Amino acid sequence: MEYKLSVGFNGNLELLEKLFDDENNKIGTIYTGGYLRDISSGRYQHSESKEKLEEIVKIVHNKGAKIAITMNSPCNVPPLSEKHWWREIKNYLKELESIGVNTVIIAHPFIMSLAKESTDMTIAASIICDINTPRGALYYEAMGADIIVPSSSINYDIEQLKNIKENLKKAKLALLVNEACLGNCPWRRFHQNALSHADRKGYDLDYAMNCTKLYHENPYMMLTNNVIRPEDLKRYLNISNMFKLVGRTTDDNTLLKMVKAYSSGRYKGNLVEIVDKEFSKFINLPNEQLNDLYEQKTNCLMNCQTCSKCKTLYKKISR
Repeated sequence: MEYKLSVGFNGNLELLEKLFDDENNKIGTIYTGGYLRDISSGRYQHSESKEKLEEIVKIVHNKGAKIAITMNSPCNVPPLSEKHWWREIKNYLKELESIGVNTVIIAHPFIMSLAKESTDMTIAASIICDINTPRGALYYEAMGADIIVPSSSINYDIEQLKNIKENLKKAKLALLVNEACLGNCPWRRFHQNALSHADRKGYDLDYAMNCTKLYHENPYMMLTNNVIRPEDLKRYLNISNMFKLVGRTTDDNTLLKMVKAYSSGRYKGNLVEIVDKEFSKFINLPNEQLNDLYEQKTNCLMNCQTCSKCKTLYKKISR
């Protein structure tokens, strides 16, 4: 089965052209921030204007790919009684559809229902929904989700991913494969909530510093997160043929490197370079020495207190 990538885009039009330069790229969707500041998303990132977003849409469509817009704020959504705000969001959804947007990525159930009622766009239930069971996935499918992005915390729980897929009636799964977040990160939901209120880049620094500190002190923890190596995508093709890459706040060169690696299904060098550039400055995971990592992680009990496999592996490959 062939797979497609959904790639986060940082807004640089010159980069957008370069992303498609490689004829072997597997980009099926580009996702990016919208232009309406009244509804935020999982990153502080927006297009400058409706006109700028229209330009992005045209380029992506000309490349034969689809465009998705993030509207996945988990909070900062007023009650339904504030009818003016909800009319604005409904009009925004219709405008997105009118300029050719294919998909909206949504976390809040009320916005998801509104999008389903008001448009014919594809609706993706965001990873921020933290869907990790068949029951949870079915709730969102009933609200209108055509695509379910399950919590990355179950990226290596293969049986649970299969259970979710088998219980869905029509919706498909897409997996986020290269996010640097800690496995079962204790700050994640609060970090996402903070970003819903962000009014500038760097607003979330307090949260980012916590995981950065842990990775500095215990670099082996990069082996314990939810990243799926490019070489291991083929192991998931009976679950999904859509794989998401981070990118909305990623620098151009790193994003190009990510797309090439995950399109080809292989990468030679430090795996962290296609996960997070800043972490790669002090953590080195030679990817060619991680061929057994999938087996190790799919059998993991997620209790680092009583297990030293990742610590041992890190010491071995970082010599």
